[in-house]
Amino acid sequence: MVGLNGINIALGYALASYMGLAFFYQNDPVSQWRSPLGIALIWPALMIGVCFIAPESPRFLLMKGRVEEAKAITLRLHRMKHDPDDEFARGEFYQMAKQAEIDRTLDPGWVRQLHEMALSIWLTMAARDVQTTILSQALYHGYGLRFHRPEHWGSSAQ
Repeated sequence: MVGLNGINIALGYALASYMGLAFFYQNDPVSQWRSPLGIALIWPALMIGVCFIAPESPRFLLMKGRVEEAKAITLRLHRMKHDPDDEFARGEFYQMAKQAEIDRTLDPGWVRQLHEMALSIWLTMAARDVQTTILSQALYHGYGLRFHRPEHWGSSAQ
């Protein structure tokens, strides 16, 4: 579902551009904006329809303790003709089950998530500050002599 969402975003942008151009030449001003808006609603409707058809994520089922359902979905999704014993699918399921065990021990609370988000924002701002300082110093040292020539600093130039 995550990949499908990204594909639909890209398709939506492309379709919006082409439909905007196509409906630009309509004589009726109302259909110039209503028609592209209506066409843009096709993709979210398809996404909602896929949600009812697609199986639940095996990882989600493992996190909820529904191990047998997760195993059945994993075996069905990873079935290959040249692997009759489903060795690959069983290995994939084993890795997912072990990761789910580890994830259940982590603290998923909202306070922890806010703390990590604040730390991420602080680190991003600090990195931008360092980049700005380095860039401004590089620009000043590179172009400083052009802007601050010695003839502009004397008393006769004032």
